[in-house]
Amino acid sequence: MKKTGNFAWIVAICGPVALLMIGLSVVATLESASWVGGILGAVAAIALGIRQRAVNGQNDALPRWAAAIRPGHVLLGGVVVAVAAVALTWVFYGAEGSAAGVGTPPKPYVLPSEFHDTDCVYEVSNDQKLGAEAFQLLPDGHVDQEFVPASPYVWTIGVVVGWEQGMPDKLTLAVMHGDAVLYRAAVTPSNNGGTYQSFPPIRVERGQTYTLRVDNTTGMKIGVYIAPVTPESVVGADRLGSLRIVGEDRAPNRRLPGRALTGCVGGAERT
Repeated sequence: MKKTGNFAWIVAICGPVALLMIGLSVVATLESASWVGGILGAVAAIALGIRQRAVNGQNDALPRWAAAIRPGHVLLGGVVVAVAAVALTWVFYGAEGSAAGVGTPPKPYVLPSEFHDTDCVYEVSNDQKLGAEAFQLLPDGHVDQEFVPASPYVWTIGVVVGWEQGMPDKLTLAVMHGDAVLYRAAVTPSNNGGTYQSFPPIRVERGQTYTLRVDNTTGMKIGVYIAPVTPESVVGADRLGSLRIVGEDRAPNRRLPGRALTGCVGGAERT
């Protein structure tokens, strides 16, 4: 195989791999893109080596058609596969909210007729283009997001978490007033989408500070999405208090000024 042929094959193989990595980093996460790209790069290198042996007549067991394949064929096929993979990833990943926002929270609990929903007390987008990123929370760690209710009742809480592989146990969400736990529930987390829990309305006092706590009871390290507090990423920023993360893999206990936990707290009023 000539040098120009080698270069053509490198372009044909590396081009689709690079396209796939860029696409996945946009619609999913950079970590996922690097992981997939590394595997495909290794497979491509092995395939190129096998074909080189076939061209040199060093592997008689390989079918003749393998040596007849041209770089253009591989480049075209690779681009088609990469585009299809990115599109499918966006459908199953971005549609849950990772690329576009926190999404619409499921509300299995229906408010009684004497209440009406007042939307979110605050809402923080997990759009990575607006600066949201996943902070790695170790097992038994927790995140506390303070908020000040705008409505006399709270009935929905939610966050956005994610993980690379495996199946976590349930995640625990709680509403607290000081050290008092007003509501706590273990919920099945949604990977890179909104994990929400609704419940009978809890009476709260306007002007007082409450806390949404996320306890990592999943038994594994998970990513908790946190975003900068900006007009583009946060609704109701004036109702947000401090954010503290305990048990992060980068630091055991720290506050994150200017940042907020993605998700929302839903309020309600009597009709």
